[in-house]
Amino acid sequence: MLGKDNDLGNKLHSHYIYQSDRQTQIRIKHNINDILLDFEPRKIESLAYNDTTRNLLIELITLQNEANWEKIVVKILKALEQILKREIVEMKTIKKPSISHLKNKLTSLPFYDDSVLLTVEEKRGLIEVDLLIRTLSPEYNGKFESWRDTQFRFKLNYLKNLFIWDYLNVHAPFRGNRIGTTNVLFIEDIASNLGFTRFSVEYPNRKYWIEKLNYDIPYCYRIGSGRYQYTLEGYKTHSC
Repeated sequence: MLGKDNDLGNKLHSHYIYQSDRQTQIRIKHNINDILLDFEPRKIESLAYNDTTRNLLIELITLQNEANWEKIVVKILKALEQILKREIVEMKTIKKPSISHLKNKLTSLPFYDDSVLLTVEEKRGLIEVDLLIRTLSPEYNGKFESWRDTQFRFKLNYLKNLFIWDYLNVHAPFRGNRIGTTNVLFIEDIASNLGFTRFSVEYPNRKYWIEKLNYDIPYCYRIGSGRYQYTLEGYKTHSC
């Protein structure tokens, strides 16, 4: 239901949880409360933040005759409401990390060598990192392709004290050697030493993120059943 291909759930979660300020989050939480209090499909459009999401929400409303439509939509809204509630309370600004210091720390990453392509950029109050290990990415051709190369992408949002995993993958033949887990834990330790205590991942593989990395994924964030479950977010806290 506009999940995998059009990514409506991802767009709403990413914008309102990762990008929006507290006042916007309070407003959207109020909108969701209003929708849930007296559920009317047309009210869902109030969650749009641009033309793309407005069109997707309108399209979602047209699907309301599908089986379990209201049940699924209500569950997604309740999950988003709970995450907004957490963010409104817990977000806070921490000291801006030094980009040069961060780059230096990343050069100590396990499996780091001269082949690594590392990009660190600051954009609108957060620091974006893209790290690709070419010696573990034999099919790399200079372009991004999902689930091909050994690559780690993450953001450090110091205005929210929130570390965000955007993407991570290990090239298939190298999986099972703890390359991914070792690097993830190393990177999270760097972030923790920089003052970050809150960590989030969107659309996580539940088994991996829960069992290997100790992320919490409450059942209220899981939509659907069986292998078709859609998960909004995994989250955990660290002490510095």
